[in-house]
Amino acid sequence: MLHLSKNVRSAVYKSLGLELNIQELNNFDYENINKSINMGIKFKEICEQLGLNSNKVRRYLIKYVLHQLYEYSLDLSPEERGMLDKFGDEPIGDITFADVTVTEFFYNPKEYMEYYTKPLLEKNNEQDKEKIAIRIFPKASYLKTTFKSLENDQNYDPNWFNYSKKSGSFLPLYFDYAQSHRIPLNKQAHKISNINKDFGNFVKNTTKYLDILEEYDEDGNCSEDILRFERKTGLLFSLKSSLLLSRKKNALAKDPEKNKYVKILSSFLILDDVNLSQYLAEQFIKGEAILLNKLNLYIGLMNLFTIEFIYIPILTQYIYDKIFLLIPPNTFRPKGEAENQISTKNELREFRNLKKKLYLYYILRNEKCYRPYMIKKRVNLEKIKQSKQVDGDIFLEIYKKVNKIRNIREEFRQIALEYTERSILNIKDLSIENFWGNLECIMFNLSKLFIEHGDYLALKE
Repeated sequence: MLHLSKNVRSAVYKSLGLELNIQELNNFDYENINKSINMGIKFKEICEQLGLNSNKVRRYLIKYVLHQLYEYSLDLSPEERGMLDKFGDEPIGDITFADVTVTEFFYNPKEYMEYYTKPLLEKNNEQDKEKIAIRIFPKASYLKTTFKSLENDQNYDPNWFNYSKKSGSFLPLYFDYAQSHRIPLNKQAHKISNINKDFGNFVKNTTKYLDILEEYDEDGNCSEDILRFERKTGLLFSLKSSLLLSRKKNALAKDPEKNKYVKILSSFLILDDVNLSQYLAEQFIKGEAILLNKLNLYIGLMNLFTIEFIYIPILTQYIYDKIFLLIPPNTFRPKGEAENQISTKNELREFRNLKKKLYLYYILRNEKCYRPYMIKKRVNLEKIKQSKQVDGDIFLEIYKKVNKIRNIREEFRQIALEYTERSILNIKDLSIENFWGNLECIMFNLSKLFIEHGDYLALKE
């Protein structure tokens, strides 16, 4: 979310044309938001200019935004986790603080290791597991003792809070497993010497990762593990794009600007949402993403960045604001043991802030942005496993460019979000016409930076 004042947010919502008519809290789910939200005329125009179906893009954005809010609701400080454990009987709707702790957090590394023993650690003894835990949780200093000591609460290390959230927790263990078994997952492109062997391993290990997540998906939420896997490897995008592009192998071979084409394609990995980046690649390779060809790239990326760095953060904040407009303020006052134990204004404020976050969790806890079986289907892993479906040289070309984008994407995204926030705050007149004029300049500048800077897309000769 962008850090904008209430008045600025209100003006931006109006300029974007955002409208959401939901009057009941229990209706704040994907289906109802998708049916009820109006994204504004400009959103539809931008999607059409990009050759994208605005209804599809809207659906992807809503799922992604709800996931970001879900993650935010569980992004707790050590002090907040302390209150969560201390006041376990505190109600949130029909669940309690204790329910959140049990469902969404590991108490210690031993519990973490036991949770994931079946898929990866069945052949490891306790000593092996301790060594693995020390590698993947380096700041949890008390791991230098034994797992047995973890049963003593006096040894509880506050640093464990940095690792204790279940959402997104499988990736570090899988990467440690991959590294110890010399399994390539995010291998640097220049280190690939046998493309057929490495490609086969990429497919095999991506499939294995998703297969394991599928075992945990019914009782948990694996969306963050899928997102983090793609941020770290770019493999879902690379595999799908190489499958689609292999079907155009002959035409691509004759294109004198093949290198630019693949660069543009790889740039879509700047988008964080797996569904949106895959959909954009599909349309681009079909030739339907008309403003993302080489001639119109500046305008195309300007529109794409408007979706990524304006609509997504603003929509996230908008839905957040809409939810809390419907919740009575006294909902967040202490009602369990906390009612008698909290004595200072500062403690009360911190408690209310925690309960507000957890109420957001309560509303969104059943929403899942990505399902492992759906991602396998979307990427078409079964077809990719078949021989001769993907050209190894095409995969390597895409992987090289994706590898470069992956190395700079977090830096660029941070620059883009900070620049966007600062620029919006500097707009004096937030009327619709003036806002959009300024917005196009802001996004065009980002597009220009991304295209021309040597560390980013670097398309300009």
